[in-house]
Formats: sequence, structure tokens, C-alpha cells
Amino acid sequence: MKKLVLMLSLIGAISWATAQSGEKELRNAYSHYGNGYYDKALRSIKNALEYEDTKNEAKTWLYYGNIALQISNSNNEYYKKMLPNAEIEAYNAYMQALTLDPNVAVPNMKPQSPKQGLIFVSNMLYQKAYTLLQNQAMDSAVLVAEMARKANANVNTVFMYGFTAFHAKQYDITKKEFAVLLKNKYKGQGVLPYRLLATAYQLAEDTVKTLQVVDETLKMFEGDSNYYAFASTAAIVYSWAGMEDKSTAIMEEALSKNPNDITMLVNYGSSLIGQHKYNDAEKYLQRALEIAPESYEVNYNMGSCYFNQYADMSKGLGDIDDDEEYDRVKAASEEILKKSQPFLEKAQAIQGNDYNTLYMLRQVYTRTNEYDKLKDINEKMKALQENK
Repeated sequence: MKKLVLMLSLIGAISWATAQSGEKELRNAYSHYGNGYYDKALRSIKNALEYEDTKNEAKTWLYYGNIALQISNSNNEYYKKMLPNAEIEAYNAYMQALTLDPNVAVPNMKPQSPKQGLIFVSNMLYQKAYTLLQNQAMDSAVLVAEMARKANANVNTVFMYGFTAFHAKQYDITKKEFAVLLKNKYKGQGVLPYRLLATAYQLAEDTVKTLQVVDETLKMFEGDSNYYAFASTAAIVYSWAGMEDKSTAIMEEALSKNPNDITMLVNYGSSLIGQHKYNDAEKYLQRALEIAPESYEVNYNMGSCYFNQYADMSKGLGDIDDDEEYDRVKAASEEILKKSQPFLEKAQAIQGNDYNTLYMLRQVYTRTNEYDKLKDINEKMKALQENK
């Protein structure tokens, strides 16, 4: 009988110890965290997450979030290897804590609550999203930026979410997020979000929304230096929408304030080329050329203006039945092509390895029968292809 009582006592002791082991690990995690031993704290909190009595406790997930936050913020490589992407781990842990108990808090711990922790982790996620964007990891950048926004919704995280989405070509997100900024008249990033917002609607061929964004942005920045920074975007949109007079008026207004703004002239000229408005494009690019004759961008776009005009005229030859008219248009197109040559050659001399410049020059030399130059261009293009 004594043996049976002893065995039952042992079984009871073992069961009690097992039941309490999650709480013990939780206490250990708290102690190690307070002493700055984040490796030990991490082991203990992971153990606590294995036990039934603690794995579904909001406090456990708050501890885990805090430990992950400190590891993310640490310069200790040993800690970071233990928990890669610690800021994301912290985010997920805090969100789980809030799901289990929106009011969970530990007064003697810093951060005291998941909501406080998410404010800190949001800043880390913001930086991580930007780094991913710089490294061309577009889709990952969007996911991390979304976490930053959910962690702490403010104008900065809204901007980063919309900004990363634009570069990942997730334009619906950009439209939604930047519409919030426009509604709140946010100026922290200048006109950049509204340029991208207008472009997103333009790509969707939504003329009404595109014009609405442009008009509201101009109104928002009226009397501000950024008004003129946005003028070229507005001019491009108005021209795209067929509002030529309005396009010209705002561009000339902006140029009256900034007559030597090469970027504005080139961007507007380039856009007009894309709209096949070659005479207008030539006019603005010629003004840019007078200011910066040695600029690669100016010479490239001037050459591109003539080259694309030639290409359009050549495409139209098949629709001409009259032989005399055909010969006239063909001769005129070849004269236009020749006008592109000096600008493309200068652009190529300034920046020798641009594939588009080389491609256009190859077409020019083919038509002008300049075979030595053509051979040189072909060799350059081949080398570029091999070095990709």
C-alpha cells in the first residue's frame, strides 16, 4: 500500500511539474530578457510556446515579440543568426498577442504592450522595405511595407506601402494608399506620390481620375515651389488627355519661373515623343539643347524624336497607293532619319554602351549605307549582349 501511495505521489509530482513547465519557461524568458541575455530568453520563450498552458497566452506572444524586437535592434551577429528576420518575427508575435487579448500588458516590461512594440517594429519594417526595394526585391518590399503600415498606420508607412507597390506594378494598392495622402493633403514627400498616383491612373487609362489627381495636386501646392515641380507632370497629362492649350499654358508658366530646367524640358519632350507629337517635342528639346548641348539626355531624346518620326512615316508608306506621293513621303522620311544621326552619334560618344542608342544608329547606318560605322555598332551591340 505504501508503495502504491509513493507511486501515485510520484506520478502526481511529475504531472504537476509538466503542467507548470510552460510557466517556468515564461519566467525564465522574462528574467533573461531583463538581464539582456536575449539568446537565453529566445530559447526559453520558444520552449514556452511548446506547452499547452502558455502557447495560447497573449503574454507569451508579447514576450516573444519583445525578445525578437531587441534581437532585431541588436548589433550582435550571434543573436541575429539565431533569429533571422527578427523584425518580422516581432511583428507576427505582437499581432498574435493582440488577437489573443487586445488589452494584454506587462507593466514592468519595455515595451509594455504589443501596441507599443508595434510602433517600434514599424520603423524597422519601413527601413527593411526600403532596403528590399533598393535590392530589386519588389514583391517582398510590398509585403514588408504592408506590415509596417498595419503595425503603425501613419503618413510615412502609407507612403512606403504605396511607393513599393508602384515599383512592383501593383497599381491598385498605389491608388488606394496615395488617395489617402491626397485626401489628407500630405506634403512630406513633395509631389512624388501624386506623380505616381497620376501615372497609376494613366496606365489604367482612367482619364477622369488622372485629371482629378492632377487638378487637386496643383490646387494643393498652389503658391508652393512644388507647384512648378509638378508642372511637367500636369502638362504631360493634359497633353495625353488632348487638352493641348492647357498643357502648353502650364508648361510655359513653369518655364517662365525655371527657364533653364533641363529635366522639365526633356521629360515633357520625351512624353510628347511617346504621344507621336514630334513637332512639339522638337520645340522643347531644341530649347533644352540650347541650354545643355553636351547633355546625353538632351541629345538622345532629340535623336529619338527624329528617329521615331521616321519610323512612323515609314509604317505609313504601305497605305499610300499613289507612286508619286509614296516617293515623296519616303524621301521626306529619310531626310528626317538623317537629322537624327548627329544627335544619336553625340549621345553615343557621351554614353557609349546604351543599347537603345546603338540600335537606332544601326538603323541609320543601314539606311545611309555607312558600312564601316555599321560594323562597329554591330560589334558593340554583340559585346553588350554577351556581357549581360
